Amino acid sequence: MRLKNVPLKPKLVIFIVVGVFLILAVSTAVIIGTVTSQEEKLAYEKSIEMAGNYANQFDAQMEANQAIARTLACTMAEYGSQDREEAMSIIKRILNENPQLIGVYLGYEPDAFDGRDKNYINAPGHDSTGRFVPYCNKINGPVIIEPLVHYDSSDYYQLPKTTGKDTLTEPYFYEGIFMVSYDSPIFKNGEFAGIAGVDVPLEYVDEVASSIRTFDTGYAFMVSNTGIFLSHPTQKNWIGEKSLSDFDVEEIKNAASDIREGIGGHVEIKDPITGKTVIMFYEPVKTGDFSFVLVVPKEEMLAGVKDLRDRLLIISAISIVFMAALAHMIARSITRPIDDIVDDFKNIAQEAVKGKLDVRANTDVEVDFQEIPTGLNEILKAVVVPVRETIRVTNALAKGELKERVNVDV
Repeated sequence: MRLKNVPLKPKLVIFIVVGVFLILAVSTAVIIGTVTSQEEKLAYEKSIEMAGNYANQFDAQMEANQAIARTLACTMAEYGSQDREEAMSIIKRILNENPQLIGVYLGYEPDAFDGRDKNYINAPGHDSTGRFVPYCNKINGPVIIEPLVHYDSSDYYQLPKTTGKDTLTEPYFYEGIFMVSYDSPIFKNGEFAGIAGVDVPLEYVDEVASSIRTFDTGYAFMVSNTGIFLSHPTQKNWIGEKSLSDFDVEEIKNAASDIREGIGGHVEIKDPITGKTVIMFYEPVKTGDFSFVLVVPKEEMLAGVKDLRDRLLIISAISIVFMAALAHMIARSITRPIDDIVDDFKNIAQEAVKGKLDVRANTDVEVDFQEIPTGLNEILKAVVVPVRETIRVTNALAKGELKERVNVDV
């Protein structure tokens, strides 16, 4: 269909609606893209902040436990009484005053405490060497004191001795309890004399982390520096046994590498448990280089973004419908007076054919169109007046009035 054959009103409606649709489509696409991008960014930042806050909470708790070991080491470095019974009473009191601890201990080099190791062979808190190595613990319930074991090879003793610094061990099982040890070196006269340490069970880590929920089904867990699970809300058999590196997923292995380096971040993966697409946020717990991991289903995290996008699309659709109605009203306001004038012209033409030359166009139209009927009336007047004058003169001549003349200026 040729465009010139399309009536003016539908043509105006089409042009206006198409123009408005294109403008709204482009502007809506830009707005939706910008707004949803910002909302998505905020959703990620909110999750990162949440993970960081929980990581800081665990860090504060671990730092407090490390401070106990450090304070005990400083106390024993200045302890001059050399009373073994009194020293064991000190660590027993520390254990009773800190319910989060499961053990408090001292471990001295040979004869480094008072030079009398040979007098205490196999005494309470001593082994067959007589070294002062009391381990006050409540692993089996009641508080007991027994000698430390494996101190010649274990990290809890050898690392502070070698490095001269505070140490937090990798999580390990001891008599069925999953725990970590916080240890600090004891120096006397600038020489390494022994260690002071506390043991903390990781049950509370699992309890706290497993209780965390984010959005609808998001969850959290903790891993060690090497990626070993310290907690998990559903897979309890993973704790202490499974590592992030055990998963054959490139993104999880990359996250494990970041955790080993003490770096925070996030990766998008398919949850091996639920099968959902999730975002795994991980933030370092600086004390011990552990990491707190927050797992959030992507669909839930971006639900607000999707809802906002749908709302914007609905608003745009309503705007297009409204503009179509407005375009119809505008087109009608323009074409209605034109239609009236056209109809008036048609009537004048039909009357003129019948010989009624005194018919005139209606000038009571919109001000913008008044020149059209006025001009037509002027044309009709210019045509009809000479015709009438000619008829008058013809009639006079027919009556013999030969002096009659036409009196119109044509």
